[in-house]
Amino acid sequence: MKSRALDLAAAVLLAASSASWVGCEKDSSVDVRRDKQGEQIHIDTGKIQDNLHKAGQELGKDAHNLGNAVEQGARDVERKVGPVARETVADAALTARVKARLIATPDLGGYRIHVSSRDGQVTLAGTVASEDRRLDAERITRRTEGVREVIDQLQVGPAG
Repeated sequence: MKSRALDLAAAVLLAASSASWVGCEKDSSVDVRRDKQGEQIHIDTGKIQDNLHKAGQELGKDAHNLGNAVEQGARDVERKVGPVARETVADAALTARVKARLIATPDLGGYRIHVSSRDGQVTLAGTVASEDRRLDAERITRRTEGVREVIDQLQVGPAG
């Protein structure tokens, strides 16, 4: 995606610069004259160099402005999307930590326990074999780093 955005930015920059470069000056650096002997073409290399220099300066300014705009856009995206993305990643990481600890506990049947989390609040759902296993799952969850609260929706009964 970055590559596509950079390609688009380069195309816009090139188009903007080319438009001003093509019409740099009214008096052309190429002069065609007709006389009795035919056509004579005179090329003013000084004007060509001046035009190229001006185009380069404009291109540099445009590139600088584009760079500033891209940088500001990145800051805007970070400000708007960054916190949500960080929160989502933190929730997923907490869910994974709890689930891993439940699965790693012998005889708990952690693979049958559904775990979800949001802002440090972890919900346990599913079925465990006994009340002791339900309490074990809740205790393990509470002792996991990042857990603020546990919502225990576990059912005691035969495995489904």
